[in-house]
Amino acid sequence: MTYNQKINIYSLKFEDFCLLSNPRYLGCKQTEKAFYDVQMLLKSRNWSDLVGSRFSWYFINGLIDLKLKKEFIAEVINEVEHLENPNLYRSITEAQTLFKYDPLKGLWHKHYHLGNLKNIRFTFLDKLIKNKKWEQIKQEVRAVEKKRKKGDSNLSLVLRVLKKHTIDVYQSGFDNGTLTGEWIIYHEVKGKKYYLGLWKHEDGDVEIAKQINQIFQREFPEFENQLPIFTEKKPA
Repeated sequence: MTYNQKINIYSLKFEDFCLLSNPRYLGCKQTEKAFYDVQMLLKSRNWSDLVGSRFSWYFINGLIDLKLKKEFIAEVINEVEHLENPNLYRSITEAQTLFKYDPLKGLWHKHYHLGNLKNIRFTFLDKLIKNKKWEQIKQEVRAVEKKRKKGDSNLSLVLRVLKKHTIDVYQSGFDNGTLTGEWIIYHEVKGKKYYLGLWKHEDGDVEIAKQINQIFQREFPEFENQLPIFTEKKPA
């Protein structure tokens, strides 16, 4: 079984996928339905025409993991479509960015936003409780109270201010394509993007780099020495 099975992603059997992926990460026995759900989504979105074999099995593992958590994984595919054809497909997240520092230096990342509570918290809720921001909100509430109209309740005034700093911020980010989220990390070679996997901010750059190095050695040996991260680690 070789990694060129990527071209057969639509018809790949679950058992074969388990041989190609890393069962210790995936927990294969518990994920068969999620795998076939992902496979169906990829087929419906013409994944093979979109990226060919320019993806890792770790990327597919990431989709399965999100599916098991009941996430709306189509948002990930939406962002890949945008990366492949930005003139045709819209992105709701901020522009892709090059990692400038080790250990991920030279790789690219694009956010995907699932619209779950974690993404929403990161987008604006966490910022609300920072001292300076909270002081600003309190001052705005006081200013609105001074302009209170007859019949305005305290609750309606507070909600008006909070909406400005929550729902309006979120809607603006969606409309302008500036939301953030978790990472799609990819390597670009001669204008072609190779999708290495999905990671969370809290995974940490060192651990992410370790996993990417393993993906390179297993699936993309042709990347050797293209970036510092693509160097085979010799046993001590």
